[in-house]
Amino acid sequence: MKRSVVIVGLALLSLTLIMACGKPEEPAKAQKPAVKQQAAAEKKPAEASKPAAEQQAAVPQAAPAHKEAEHKEHHATHGPEHQASAKHEHHQPEPAKSKEKHGQKTDLNQVLLAYLAKKGDDPKYADPHQTARIDLNGDGHQDALVLLQNPMYYCGTGGCTMLVFKGTKSGFEFVSRSTLIRSPVLVSDTKTHGWRDLLVEVSGGGATPKKVALKFTGGKYPLNPSTQPPLPKNQPFKGTKVF
Repeated sequence: MKRSVVIVGLALLSLTLIMACGKPEEPAKAQKPAVKQQAAAEKKPAEASKPAAEQQAAVPQAAPAHKEAEHKEHHATHGPEHQASAKHEHHQPEPAKSKEKHGQKTDLNQVLLAYLAKKGDDPKYADPHQTARIDLNGDGHQDALVLLQNPMYYCGTGGCTMLVFKGTKSGFEFVSRSTLIRSPVLVSDTKTHGWRDLLVEVSGGGATPKKVALKFTGGKYPLNPSTQPPLPKNQPFKGTKVF
C-alpha cells in the first residue's frame, strides 16, 4: 500500500514538473504573432511611404516642363517679331559709310546727320541716298557729294537734293546744297574758282530741258540748276560720272 502511494506521488510530481516546464513555451508562442504584426506594421508604412517618395521624385521632373512652358510663353511674347519691332522702334537710319583716303576720318555720316538736324529735318529722311567721293578742288583730299533720294521729302518731278561736302584731314565740312538734281551728274575737268564744274541735265517740273554747268561761286555751288544758262552747243557734255 505504501509503495503504491509513493508511486502515485512520484507520478504526480513528475506531471507537475512537466506542466511547469511546458507553461513558459506558451508566451513564446504568443509572441510570434506580435512580432509578425510589428514587422507587418513596419512594412506597411514603408510601402505607404513609397508612393510619396515616388511622388516627391516626380516633382523635379515636372519642374523643367513648367519652365519649358514658361520659356515657350516668353518666346511667344518676346519672339523674333517682337525683337524685330523693338529694334525697328529704336533704329535710326544712318547713311552708308565708306573708307576715306589720305588719312581722312570716316565721319561723313555724322556730318550729314548734323546738317539735317541743324535744318530741323528728321534723320530718317537721310535714306535712301547715294554718296560719291571725288577731289573737287585739287587739294588731294576726297570731297563728297550726297544725293538725297527720299521721294517724300527731298525729291520732286524735277529731281532730288544734292549736298556737297569739302574733305579735310579732320573730316568733312558742308559746302552747298543744290535742288532739282537728276542723273546723270558729271564732274567736269573745267574749273571755276578752283573747283570743278558739275554738269547736270534740267528737265521735268515744267522746266525747259537743257544741260547746264553748276559752277563754284567762291563759296558754294548754285542752288537751282534751272536758273543757270544752258551749255554752249559746241561744249561737250563730258566728265566723270558720279550719279
